[in-house]
Amino acid sequence: MSIDEIVHTCSNEHVARAAVASIGVSFASRVRFVADLLGVSVGVFTAQTVRTFGEEASAGARREVVRAMVRSDQPILRGLEAILERELEDSSLLDRGEWQSIRPSLTSRPDLARDCCCP
Repeated sequence: MSIDEIVHTCSNEHVARAAVASIGVSFASRVRFVADLLGVSVGVFTAQTVRTFGEEASAGARREVVRAMVRSDQPILRGLEAILERELEDSSLLDRGEWQSIRPSLTSRPDLARDCCCP
């Protein structure tokens, strides 16, 4: 199992969406939240993140993902999760120009913080 296999399969937004859903509800909800903020679907967010990782990841980042995959019952899903976790934890995620702007409907909702369980 390799990162190239993750990039090859999960570069398709439909496969990527299904893979994220199969990882688990909690994780899929986190991915959906970020994708919604970016104004893209879960599949598009995941596919673009995986392609970018495949093209730009350092050798160290690749080693971290491979380590996460070792001895996993589902190495492809575990590798995908590790790749997406890196992106979800990146505080500058929403500042990137490659993503579409945040949808106006989200920015015009003052209750958004309350809906996201923030005080």
